[in-house]
Amino acid sequence: MICTQNPLQEQLRDILLKFEHRLIGEELWILAAFLSIVILTALIWIIYQKDRKFWAGATLVVLTVAVVVIGQIPNFCRYNVHINESQHIAEARKLVEHPLFWKDVDGTTIGPIPIYLLSAVGYLGIPIDYFTAKILNVFLWLLIIFMLYQVLKINFGNQISVFSILPLVVFVALFSDKDFVAYNGEVPTLVLLSLGLWIYYHLLEDRGKNLLLNLLLGAILVLIPFAKIQAGPIAVFIGAFYLLWLVRHKAGVKPVVFLFIGVVLPLVLLACYLFHFDIWNDFKEAYILNNLFYAGKGEGLTHNKGLIQNSAKFIFILFRGIELRMFIMVFLLLIFYGIYEIRRVWQFENWRTLLVGNSQKIFLLGFFGISAFVVYLPGNVFLHYGLFLIPAVLLINAFILRKIFIGKHGKTTKFFYLVICVAGPSLIISFQGNPAFNEIKITNQPGDNNMVSYLCAEKQKGDKLALWGWESTLYSDTGLMMATR
Repeated sequence: MICTQNPLQEQLRDILLKFEHRLIGEELWILAAFLSIVILTALIWIIYQKDRKFWAGATLVVLTVAVVVIGQIPNFCRYNVHINESQHIAEARKLVEHPLFWKDVDGTTIGPIPIYLLSAVGYLGIPIDYFTAKILNVFLWLLIIFMLYQVLKINFGNQISVFSILPLVVFVALFSDKDFVAYNGEVPTLVLLSLGLWIYYHLLEDRGKNLLLNLLLGAILVLIPFAKIQAGPIAVFIGAFYLLWLVRHKAGVKPVVFLFIGVVLPLVLLACYLFHFDIWNDFKEAYILNNLFYAGKGEGLTHNKGLIQNSAKFIFILFRGIELRMFIMVFLLLIFYGIYEIRRVWQFENWRTLLVGNSQKIFLLGFFGISAFVVYLPGNVFLHYGLFLIPAVLLINAFILRKIFIGKHGKTTKFFYLVICVAGPSLIISFQGNPAFNEIKITNQPGDNNMVSYLCAEKQKGDKLALWGWESTLYSDTGLMMATR
């Protein structure tokens, strides 16, 4: 029982339940999800065969939204799928009335940006619950797809970008694992990271001349750790690489100054916030020291169990999710290409010429390396940590596709790529079904949680709930505000 049910979610659940009682609910969804992806793939193929590139962008946008919505309809009906999501819902609800992060709310490994973003739903007068959290999650994924598509387009042109982004579209449309369905800190972080990459590549194309974009890049990179502190090294890598690029290309002092201002300005505002509201110690203990302690408990690079043993565990856990396994062909392409490049670099004699002529390759391999490091370092290899690999994998995938599509067998290669990396995985994943259909039948039964039923019956207006331990579903299911941070 949940006493903060969303009426729209309940109506959608009732519709799916009626179909499921007729034993055709999940089957219809599988058919609709798979056919929508096949239609998207076929239309993209036809567009480029007929060279009607004008329609490619519009087709991709409209069909991507349709494919993702069709694929995610069952997940919109799910209540609590991950305890992190219930915690974020409780924190966002509290921020609506008590808006001081780190004083009123402690996000542990999650920074203020994802929680404030979810609380914005409440500021608009919309209930903050499982339904709206999952819709916001999918909306942010659509933003990520759009921005990464733009990043790819700047580097590799329209056609390669469309083909390269399709595996991500399938992933977002068909994921059903709780680590991906639930609203989490990784997705808002990926929004900032994708926006940062978009600006970064715009600046490279513009030779760093746009001072406003330099300022924005600095600000976005410094905000990334305040979405998820774990992603900080990725932001540092992009910023350092861009700074080296400015120096090497003699772009002048102004871009560097504006980049520096962009970095410093959010930090100055943060310092003013912390000292004005006297929450510096809360910030230091809750976000800095606790995250260091949390990471130290894991089995990452700093742990003494051994690099090989922990790396094997990392790879095994990362690919236990069927949705991430759909990228296996892309990963294999990446590994083979990486071996080829390392062998070529090893045989190279003039290192200066190598660095000058292969800066994009060095950035892509370094970007993937730092992303893998970020996923692995905490030692607690949760499946949703693997999301940080997606931007780097897509960029390297596009880089490889540009090389293999150029050859005389380019048309055949494109066809097999669509079958192996897009249609094939979508068929496998969609026919796995979606656990939402079973959850809908189970959670419509009475007596789900006696404690929730009791609290819903006894609570009074203005009551708060104090819990010993981590059972945040009681906050989100009852609608009671956290008595502690």
